[in-house]
Amino acid sequence: MFIKNENLKLANDATETLKQVINKIYDTRNSDFANGRTIRKIFDEVVRRKNSRVIKLPETERTKENLITIIKEDFNGLL
Repeated sequence: MFIKNENLKLANDATETLKQVINKIYDTRNSDFANGRTIRKIFDEVVRRKNSRVIKLPETERTKENLITIIKEDFNGLL
């Protein structure tokens, strides 16, 4: 939902990684766990990483596709 609302998309391999991240969070949750807040924090961090990755690309590679696509590597360190 966050991804769609922000006009972003997940690369095919990132979909499985997102599922793994969510499953890990769910499996390790405690009494303070809040679904929406936790997912929003993850989404914000992944978007920040995507933006950092894209800004490092040569200008010729900063295509719309690269600007809107979240890739597997944007989730590194969240597992």
